[in-house]
Amino acid sequence: MTKHCNTKILLYSGLLSFVIVFCYNCSTNDRSDFRKAIELNTANDIRLFTKKWPNSKYTPQANALLLEFENNAFLSAKKKGSIQSFLRYLNEWPEGRFIEQAKIYFDDIYFVKATGKQEIVFFRDYLNIFPTGKHASEVNSMIDELMWAICQKEQSHDSFLRYLNSYPNGKYAKEAEFKCAQSSESVEELKKYIEMYRHVDSKKVNEIKKVLDEVIAYEKASTKDWYSAYQNYIKAFPNGKHVIKAKERLEWLRSNKAVVQLDYPKNIEQKESPYYNVDSPFWDLDIVFKELGGKIGYKLREGTRYYYGGHGGTWYSEGEDTIEVNPGASKNYNTWWFDKNHQLCNGTHEVVWFGVDAGGHPISIKVVVKSSHISCPALRPSKSKIPKPKNQVPDSFQNIENRVLNLM
Repeated sequence: MTKHCNTKILLYSGLLSFVIVFCYNCSTNDRSDFRKAIELNTANDIRLFTKKWPNSKYTPQANALLLEFENNAFLSAKKKGSIQSFLRYLNEWPEGRFIEQAKIYFDDIYFVKATGKQEIVFFRDYLNIFPTGKHASEVNSMIDELMWAICQKEQSHDSFLRYLNSYPNGKYAKEAEFKCAQSSESVEELKKYIEMYRHVDSKKVNEIKKVLDEVIAYEKASTKDWYSAYQNYIKAFPNGKHVIKAKERLEWLRSNKAVVQLDYPKNIEQKESPYYNVDSPFWDLDIVFKELGGKIGYKLREGTRYYYGGHGGTWYSEGEDTIEVNPGASKNYNTWWFDKNHQLCNGTHEVVWFGVDAGGHPISIKVVVKSSHISCPALRPSKSKIPKPKNQVPDSFQNIENRVLNLM
């Protein structure tokens, strides 16, 4: 019994010693951390101590030090009066005692800076930081004025559109809307503006219709990309907003010429007609019209077709075909003729293709093809009187040009 009791006493004694030592070590750790925080002497280290040891006997002292740090930080920010100093306070003391006062100071200082710069980017920064700040309304008004000043300077569709997107109810919104319509390059958009103003302001409707007419005229000219189309635009709108571009393009077209080439066989052999209602002998001619320069295209009209019989005699028919070839492109053309009386056998087919290129330069190319028929029956020369063609190929290139323009 005595031995058992002695064992219990020893156990209790060891446990008590462990508790005493553990408590001593705890006391030593918070005291050591507090001393380190004091030595480092920063608000952040003191704050870390209070979070680690919220119930330490040193925590009240640490909190008092934090109050002193915050007070000094706020007084320093006020003394410096800079954006950076107040921004540092706001970041370091987000729940500080002076947070509301610091925000007011920061608001005022940033507003003064933005006002001094008079640049939209600084005013937008202010609104991003203080969307409901005491100067927010005034800043919005200043941005409104600055954006409108840019619109007045640039006088562009994009600038008026940016203003409307930013301030749909702004001071100059109605004027910007009309300016946006006047500067539009979109046919669909202009038509919408016309409908919008139709029952509101007839004067504005007429102004927008003028813009629409010019936009359509220039679109047609640039789509055709033909010298006469640009001339028509310039004549109709001598003060139009695209006159300079139209003149530049016209000058470029005039300074370049289409490189025209026709590929075709110089001799074609007769063959059996592929059509049930067309007699033989039958001649089939394929021509490839090419533009080799790659800069401007051309348009040609077929002149009078002449058929010179191999045994005498001349016949003709009015040409009626037209060809348009784009820059660097080619176009295939086919024509045919027949003669059941064999008067055209071993004769020649001649036609002049005439026209102009996109720069207004005249073009005239003669096509000569022999109509071969090796087994043609021998015929005596024709003694019939040959009528003169009704439509001779014009000698004047100006007449050629006028005819082409009238026909195309």
